[in-house]
Amino acid sequence: MFKKLGLALFCASTLFSINCEAATEVYSSPSTYKTQLTPEKPDVFTNYLFRTITATCNIETEDAKNIIEVEGINLSGSVNNIPVTKGTHLNIEVHNNDLLVITAKSAAQVKLTNHGEHTIFVNCTY
Repeated sequence: MFKKLGLALFCASTLFSINCEAATEVYSSPSTYKTQLTPEKPDVFTNYLFRTITATCNIETEDAKNIIEVEGINLSGSVNNIPVTKGTHLNIEVHNNDLLVITAKSAAQVKLTNHGEHTIFVNCTY
């Protein structure tokens, strides 16, 4: 009885470990996301993936500087290593060609508002 149970557990653990090892060999090319932030128009962004993502975003603006207000709506993440949680408000000053590093947990939501005079173009790679 114990031999059969031990053999069954060994086979099950071998089966699951083989699948896990195969999953580590999958290569995924970087994804890109492009959007624009219209002045004074809040936009809500949601991480629909089942994992935490980290995106590096290039800012393009014709203004000398812009303020982007970040408001955490659901769960948490960070912008340039500054934590953003539900209910948190954060103002970030951005310039043309600045890079923002954004991390978001699965199902995290954030509202971004451009408080500048012109549209900000955001190009992210994650």
